[in-house]
Amino acid sequence: MVRILNPSRQNQKIEFGKESDEPEYDQNDNPIPAIAILWTTLAIPYSLNTTQIIQAQGLNLADQRMYAVRHRLDSFWNQITRAKINGELYEVIHINPDEKNSPTSYDLVTVKKVTEHG
Repeated sequence: MVRILNPSRQNQKIEFGKESDEPEYDQNDNPIPAIAILWTTLAIPYSLNTTQIIQAQGLNLADQRMYAVRHRLDSFWNQITRAKINGELYEVIHINPDEKNSPTSYDLVTVKKVTEHG
């Protein structure tokens, strides 16, 4: 699906994981979201073309980001629900895996920033 001709563009560190069973607490003893890290990798920020950007804005998808990461098996992606990028927590909302399992295969991962409600 996604072929990256220049792997040196992998410059964004992403930590993938799932929600932690034991929450962390801030200085006021309020629970804060935490994840159990399962995989740390470098990713390539993936941009949409102009038509896709217009469609995304119409669907209120402007706060989502896409990244191309090295291909993993579907059984791995089934357990991933969260990602941590630059210290900020994101929800993994869609994974578009490559159908081939080759050294040049990449999966597209769409994430949305987790917002804290009060």
